[in-house]
This record gives sequence, structure tokens and C-alpha cells, in this order.
Amino acid sequence: MRHKLDFPDEFIVDVIKQMNETLYLKYLENITAFGPRVTGTNACHEAGDYIYNEFQNMSLEVRYHYWNYGGYSDRNIEF
Repeated sequence: MRHKLDFPDEFIVDVIKQMNETLYLKYLENITAFGPRVTGTNACHEAGDYIYNEFQNMSLEVRYHYWNYGGYSDRNIEF
């Protein structure tokens, strides 16, 4: 469930306050470990799953947005 604060801006500020260099580096190392994340590749799909799961672990309402464009199809992660 999405974090409930009075204003959406407060939510963003709250998330930013929780971040630190160690946490940034953890996410950066984890997301780059998938390798190049080219649309339609396994690495892209696995990185999307990672992001989706991290958002869920933060108790955010998260969903996949599936799309098709110019012969490509994939998904974005939204919260």
C-alpha cells in the first residue's frame, strides 16, 4: 500500500531522507549486476523484477505497465 502522508511531496522527501551512500551503492551494484538492460532482454526483465520487488518491500503500490511500440514490447514498473 502506498505510504500515506498529507502531501505527495512529503512522501518523496521522506524517501530521500532515508537514503544514504551505502544504500545508493547497494542499489547501483544490484541493478548493474544484470548487465546491459536492453529492451526485451532477460537482463531487462530481471532488472524490472528486482525494481518491482524492491518497491513492494517498501510497501508501495506497484504494478507493471505493459506496452508495445515500433515493433518492441516490454513493461515499465510504476508506483
